[in-house]
Amino acid sequence: LGSLCSCSKNADTKPSRIYPDIKGNRLGFVDANGKTVVPYQYSTYFQTDAHGDYIITDIASFTIGIIDSTGKTLVPCRFEYLNNAFVIVRNGTYYSILGSSAANQPWLVYNSGLRMILLHNKQPVAVENKDGLFFRIVPEYGDTIYCDTAGVVTAYPEGAKVINYDIKRIPHKAIPQCSLTITKQDETYGVADSSGNTIIPCIYDKIEWMYTGSTGLFHLYKDGKQGVADTLGRIIYPLKKGIDIESVGSCFYVHPIGHTTWEFRTSLYDSRGKRILKNVKLTNYFGGSGLVFTQRKVRLGTRYYIIGNDGKVIVGRCRIAYYYNSGGEEIVEFRKHGRTGRLVKNNNNEWEPRWYK
Repeated sequence: LGSLCSCSKNADTKPSRIYPDIKGNRLGFVDANGKTVVPYQYSTYFQTDAHGDYIITDIASFTIGIIDSTGKTLVPCRFEYLNNAFVIVRNGTYYSILGSSAANQPWLVYNSGLRMILLHNKQPVAVENKDGLFFRIVPEYGDTIYCDTAGVVTAYPEGAKVINYDIKRIPHKAIPQCSLTITKQDETYGVADSSGNTIIPCIYDKIEWMYTGSTGLFHLYKDGKQGVADTLGRIIYPLKKGIDIESVGSCFYVHPIGHTTWEFRTSLYDSRGKRILKNVKLTNYFGGSGLVFTQRKVRLGTRYYIIGNDGKVIVGRCRIAYYYNSGGEEIVEFRKHGRTGRLVKNNNNEWEPRWYK
């Protein structure tokens, strides 16, 4: 990095470009002089393209955000799964259209002030005319919707055309880079850190990263068995036969082979390997909010449980639970014991239940 110092000195008016740096098991970013720009609090990163934006994963919450090539936050770490990000720059302001190919994943638009402009279950498309930038949404039913850069619904912007330039898109085949690498020795696999130290020994038939909320977990395969390990090499779910493991949000589901997470034969575990619920099925996953809806059979039917992005049950045993958006606001409502409630964000940006009076 020392050879790059002279370049940074010439950039008096521009922030220096940042570079990924590893300390122990943590990822941070430094400038050309080795000075820390972004704290060491992340576990993985993708680099989107030649523009140099980074998709980062917070090591504590396993949530995903985006920083630019100077370390400026474009999107705060709040997403459990993200593989599509379109970033448009107009007059120095970034507009980020975010979403994923996962089912039930809402699409969001942020501006560079980190304010959510709108949220919808259909992908917004950026269009532009002489009056400025707009976002077009074609719902499954009803008329096409247009919103301005403040998220306000507007009339059809005359002559607006789809923007097909200066948009950056995360490649679907982006390879995660971090301080840990899946290694191969003969015909077996393990995990090592950037110094070559063994984290998980090379004794497994296959090892895969567990993405979505479980970015810091490894899916282990050996002798027809499956298990889960964390980034410290600890086995948090032991190898077992006759099961399949799938990660959803900040959790992972375990169910018998030949069945799916959509059947009442599934157990739900958090990212530390602690079982949250058993004999449940996945109902919905909303990546933008980080919420997982799951159902459990009871004597008189089924009950809903809403799981937060920390893997904890926010509210359980609900007769009804549903998620929608209104004017860009995420709304989660539920009914329990004859009363209706709603999830709201507290001062720590965490979901908590409130009852209607």
